[in-house]
Amino acid sequence: MESKKSFILYLDQQDLFNKLPDEVAGKLIKHIYSYVNLEHPETDDLLLDIAFSSIKQALKRDLKKYDAYIGKQKVNGAKGGRPKTTQKTQAFISKPKKADSVSVSVNDSVSDSVSKKIEQFVPNTASIDAINSSYPNCDVETLITDFKDQATNRAKPFKDLQSGFRNYLRKGWISPHTKTVQQSHSQRLKQLVNSERTTGNPLLMMGVK
Repeated sequence: MESKKSFILYLDQQDLFNKLPDEVAGKLIKHIYSYVNLEHPETDDLLLDIAFSSIKQALKRDLKKYDAYIGKQKVNGAKGGRPKTTQKTQAFISKPKKADSVSVSVNDSVSDSVSKKIEQFVPNTASIDAINSSYPNCDVETLITDFKDQATNRAKPFKDLQSGFRNYLRKGWISPHTKTVQQSHSQRLKQLVNSERTTGNPLLMMGVK
């Protein structure tokens, strides 16, 4: 964000700050300023890390929009700026044009609302306790991102994202690297069992596993 002199915090993010202890909320705003000034801040505070993760995604999204806008401005500038008006303004309009109608389905509105809730999801205290209990040393940002992906692609939306997140943890979230390793071990074990059965291992033939 070297070329930017400002960034945006949204009104609906106030709820996040209100739920944080004052000390953590103060650390969070300092963490945000450090991030946008490219100081690459790090923290061992799990609550601060989780709270910042959703704001970080919003900052990244806004930066992409800003970069796209600047790119268009550069292209327009290379073409000589805004095109000059060549047509004369009409003295009057004999018959006004009918305004284009825009229809938005209820399903689209609901879908947008659900997507926004998922995007802004931040684990509450009970969910943070569940993380500490199940995955105390995990990459929190990756964990939350994986859950958001599942929630977004889920055919039936979660009635409650916090409960859905804790169920997600209980069912056994596995980071991509760990999952690959476990699948590899599982495949090797199956190959070993099949090999032993083929060679007539007496323990397997007797049903002993």
